[in-house]
Amino acid sequence: MLRARSHMETLPGRGAGREAIVVTELPYSTQKGGLLEKIATLVNEKKLTGISDIRDESTMEGTRIVFEVKRDAEAAVVP
Repeated sequence: MLRARSHMETLPGRGAGREAIVVTELPYSTQKGGLLEKIATLVNEKKLTGISDIRDESTMEGTRIVFEVKRDAEAAVVP
């Protein structure tokens, strides 16, 4: 089974004290755009709770997808 690599970060600035899940690597042949659309659909349908914002901060150096966690949710157990 292949999985993405991620870690938790605390957001600076306006989101001070808020947490984010940051994905830095995706499995080989995973389409990033399709994955982001699917996750956004699940968040909009309220099937995936605890996420307030999804950002793609990827550059030519590497992948960086940020999922901002809601204030009342815990990043380690976002359903």
